[in-house]
Amino acid sequence: MIFPYIIIGFTFTISGLLFWFLPNRTKKIMLLVMNKELFYIPGIIEIIMGLTTLWFRDNTSMTWFSYLMGFLLFFDGIFNLAAPNGAKMGYEYFLQDELKGFKTYGIFLFSLSIGYLLAGFSL
Repeated sequence: MIFPYIIIGFTFTISGLLFWFLPNRTKKIMLLVMNKELFYIPGIIEIIMGLTTLWFRDNTSMTWFSYLMGFLLFFDGIFNLAAPNGAKMGYEYFLQDELKGFKTYGIFLFSLSIGYLLAGFSL
C-alpha cells in the first residue's frame, strides 16, 4: 500500500466530486484564482503531487502510470508558475464553458483518482 498515491487519489476524488456536484462553487473558486492571479497555488500543489508520484514510482506495479501522471502533473505545475498568462487564458476558456464542461471534468478527475487508488493498492 502506497499512502501518497492513496492520498493523491482521494484528493482527485474529492476534486471530481466538487466539480460534479458543486460546479457553481467550483467556478467561483476558479474565478477567485484567476482574478487575483493566484496561479502559483495550484502550480505548487501540482509540482508536489508530480514529484511525489515520481518518487514512489518503484513501489507500485503500475510504473507506466506513475511516470505518465508524475511528469504531467509536474510540467503542468511548472506551466502554471512560469506562464501565468497562458494559465489565465486556459482558465478563461474553461470558465466560459457551461456547467456541462465542469461535470465532464469531474468525471475525468474521478477516473484519475481510480488510477491513483489502483496504483496505491497494487504491489
